[in-house]
Amino acid sequence: MGAFLGVIVLGGVVVFSGGGGDPDTAPHSVATTPSAKPTPPPPANLPRPAPDGWTTRAAWALTISGQIGPAVDEDGTIAAVTDKGQLVVLDGASGVTKWSAGVPNDASGSLVFTRIDGRRVVAVSTGQALHYWGIDGDEHPHHSVNIPNSGTVTFLGPSPLISLRDATAAVIADGKVQNVDLPVRTTALAADQQTVLAADPSGHWWRLAPGKQPDKGLEMKSPADKAQLNTVLGVDGGRLVGVWKKDDTTWATAYDAATGKPLATGKAAKDPGTLTVRAAGPLVAVGPLLLDTQRGSSREVTGATPRSAAAGRIYAVDPQQRWHTLTTGADVVMNSKDVAIPLGVSAKRALVVADKLGEKLLYALTPSTNGDQQPAPDGSGQVAAPEPPGQGTS
Repeated sequence: MGAFLGVIVLGGVVVFSGGGGDPDTAPHSVATTPSAKPTPPPPANLPRPAPDGWTTRAAWALTISGQIGPAVDEDGTIAAVTDKGQLVVLDGASGVTKWSAGVPNDASGSLVFTRIDGRRVVAVSTGQALHYWGIDGDEHPHHSVNIPNSGTVTFLGPSPLISLRDATAAVIADGKVQNVDLPVRTTALAADQQTVLAADPSGHWWRLAPGKQPDKGLEMKSPADKAQLNTVLGVDGGRLVGVWKKDDTTWATAYDAATGKPLATGKAAKDPGTLTVRAAGPLVAVGPLLLDTQRGSSREVTGATPRSAAAGRIYAVDPQQRWHTLTTGADVVMNSKDVAIPLGVSAKRALVVADKLGEKLLYALTPSTNGDQQPAPDGSGQVAAPEPPGQGTS
């Protein structure tokens, strides 16, 4: 193996820092289903340019909390916290509330879809505790677990990972925090149920579980002769990336976490600098390198920095602050710099968040067709707004 030149880092995760509070003191929330036929949120116009493939016309728009961000799961399930402090799970087509529950007053950050004890849940943090509700079925029970002091919760994999001091990580199992011992100099990257994916600076990685001794693990294979491993990056519970360097050349290789098999390798023409990772299905963006781990192919989007991913697309920003929509075979440059970027897609609606008149709204955008009117691209021209009497030029 080549010498380690960098550090192990996490890419593209929601992070919750733990405190020492007692979750039992938080309001206990009972999920309820509307007894009467609920009124759907009204349609609205998005006050910012729409992303590629969507119009600025929203089938519905809902006022949401300014403290807690909404989430859209891969299957289109939508969860949000309203401006009244209610957790709501919404119908994608109409915006109608399917069920709701109260949220602790000190919750913050973003809602996250994850899996705990084999169940799909939506979670939010108070900093001292992680609160979560079951998604599937007729009942949506509320649970909470205390986060140990100095613990940090991330969601890079399918389940919550709690990173602790002293070569220790933790998972949530049977409704409790259970510690996982890590090999020396190892960093935990992701969790899948009770399994923790962890790697060390030499490119070795392990899949670890509470109460079990680690096996010999797996090792990253270099993509080029005499290339040295620079950085290990987590992708999700099933993949991780090694960034390799030799002289002025940089490679990024995605590996199957279960088998060690290299899935795709990309080569950058020059040093890309700090690398951010985002993933959408088989696509993994590592800085300007776009890897297709299903086809084993790659390409470089020069200067692009991935910012988000949704519905099979990765959204990146270039040095001119233009947004790009990246797929396996296309790079669409969007006309406007302040375009709204989707959280996900549900019932053929793209879900985006934008501020309007001091409120934060969740918009469900409709697909564009050839006849739909779109905002004009950014340009040098302008439209002068009317001025109140006595304030204009004579």
